[in-house]
Amino acid sequence: MAKVQIFTDSIIQSELINPKLHKRVYELLGRYIAMDKNNVISNAGGFQTPPIKCNYILDVLSEKAGALINENYSLKKKTIIKVSAAWINRNDKYNFNMPHVHTTNFSGIYYLQTPKENGHLVFMKNDASEDFCGNNQFIDKEFFSRWRVIPKQNEFILFPGNFTHLVEAHYEDTPRISVAFNVSLSYG
Repeated sequence: MAKVQIFTDSIIQSELINPKLHKRVYELLGRYIAMDKNNVISNAGGFQTPPIKCNYILDVLSEKAGALINENYSLKKKTIIKVSAAWINRNDKYNFNMPHVHTTNFSGIYYLQTPKENGHLVFMKNDASEDFCGNNQFIDKEFFSRWRVIPKQNEFILFPGNFTHLVEAHYEDTPRISVAFNVSLSYG
């Protein structure tokens, strides 16, 4: 008799170092803050820009996301991989993002500035029964109901858009700055 793994989930963690990208993101964030254009979607406190339109930022994120998806997954057809929406988040001390999902193929986060501790990105199993089935007795990853990622500066994370996720609060005076984005796949 053999153990057969029937469902698997994965995220991709990588690094993107691009000073020009950082500069553009900080400039754009500053403009939105000056205009007081704060979206409130999943964020509790902090500042979230409306969807950004800067082609340079979108192109850099699209190129990185496309490369990582092609390196890590097998696609059935020739696929166009493109960031379809992106926004900038600034979470100050005590700010967090509530659990949510995205309605897209992949989502991602690129971290420009992170606190030293706390403020984890948390993925939660999309199964409500997970918390009360006693699976917390196992140490095997396949039984974990939550997976925490400690964000790092220049970290680039991709994950399926339907993953429930949240961002925990941090308790430092330095804000966490990130670009969150959605990636769409189309066939050409």
